[in-house]
Amino acid sequence: MKKLTALLLILTTILTCIPFFPASTKADTFDPTTISTPYIILMDGNSGNILFEKNSKSKAYPASTTKIMTAILALERMDDLDGEFTIETVTGSGSKMGIVKGETLKFRDLLYGMMLVSGNDAAHAIAQYACDGTEASFVELMNKKASELGMEGTHFVKSNGLHDENHYSTAYDMALLTKYALTESPKSEIFRTIVSTKTYTVAPTNKNANGYTLENTNKLLYTKKDKASFEYEYAIGVKTGDTKEAGRCLIAAAEKDGRLLICGLFGDIEGQVDGDNRFRNAAALFEYGFSKMEKLSVSELLDNTTFTETIANASYSNNTATFHIDENAYITGMGDFISELKDNKSNITIRKNYDIITAPITQGQVIGTVSIIYNGNEVGTADVISDMAVEEAGTSSDPNNSPLVNEVAKEGKGWSFLTWVLFIMFLFVVIMIIRVITLSSKKNRRSTSLRGNYSRRPASRPRRRY
Repeated sequence: MKKLTALLLILTTILTCIPFFPASTKADTFDPTTISTPYIILMDGNSGNILFEKNSKSKAYPASTTKIMTAILALERMDDLDGEFTIETVTGSGSKMGIVKGETLKFRDLLYGMMLVSGNDAAHAIAQYACDGTEASFVELMNKKASELGMEGTHFVKSNGLHDENHYSTAYDMALLTKYALTESPKSEIFRTIVSTKTYTVAPTNKNANGYTLENTNKLLYTKKDKASFEYEYAIGVKTGDTKEAGRCLIAAAEKDGRLLICGLFGDIEGQVDGDNRFRNAAALFEYGFSKMEKLSVSELLDNTTFTETIANASYSNNTATFHIDENAYITGMGDFISELKDNKSNITIRKNYDIITAPITQGQVIGTVSIIYNGNEVGTADVISDMAVEEAGTSSDPNNSPLVNEVAKEGKGWSFLTWVLFIMFLFVVIMIIRVITLSSKKNRRSTSLRGNYSRRPASRPRRRY
């Protein structure tokens, strides 16, 4: 009886623990190379380091993931999300929000209609609204922004991503764009809010008495009624894409314990692969990344994080300052890569991402960043912080603060015209003073000589008396 009780206790314990096994076992045994999707990227959303890739820099068609660029660019150009816009033209086949000509909607509503239900009509309206009525001008701005972000394999033709042979990108470029939209843009917060929203309701309009109910097409976030669930608990967005030529596409992001991962999957041809395959693969890649990714602090990697710099336009008494690399910065990567960095510290170099440091500087001020370079590749960045304050030249406490000194030309080119004039005037005054002193001295000597001669004149002889 005691043996049976003990056996039942053991079995109960095992059964209780079973639910916790699959996730770690799946992450440990998952091999991302088995994914058949043609173009894949798994990126650390904070550092930009690639954790896994497959043809990530090869040409691919982005389909509606293009709308990530449309959204962030429009957000950066428009300050009033509640500003209203009347639809002048409706265009765009494929997925639609359902807006009609003459309908008045808020800019915010159009953004949700574009990013949640992938409305091609909403994308076209946003491009017009954000660029004075012309989509072509907006597309020019899209390409300019892509160039600024280093999206070297990208060229946009449309704001909605409908297929065009000249409208293309890469998995890496789209992940780079998403990293910017989520973490670096001044409008990252509102972008995150939009792409993580499961459902959104648009109030009735002048053309639609019922308004709109918008449901997110990203199944990592939202499960429609009576549909199979592919929700992933750490997912925070971002965008799906589907065309015959591009196939099934997905840019997704997930955040866990302060770590951000971005996953891109492009090129699963419709009819050849289950339409929900991208969501399964994205969740598996996220689990793989979170389980394998490690952190390495910059201070642990670098032997010296403090250095001195000369400060331009600094006061005479303090023209240098000490700085340190942010000790809270860290590099992320898969475990074997982090171990490789630790074992090869001699191959680590620092590249400064700033040129001249100019006063005034306050203590604790971030004056720029440095890149951590390993074997020629950037593996991380860190802020450079000032350890001390440096006053600007010409301040009241600067002993060098005088008109004459401050007029001396910079860069060793000699005195300024005013300085020369002042110097010549000074010489003239000195010469005049010397001349006056000299003339005065001569006059005094002459006067003294005359008095001496008079005193030595012979006495007059007394008159004789006869």
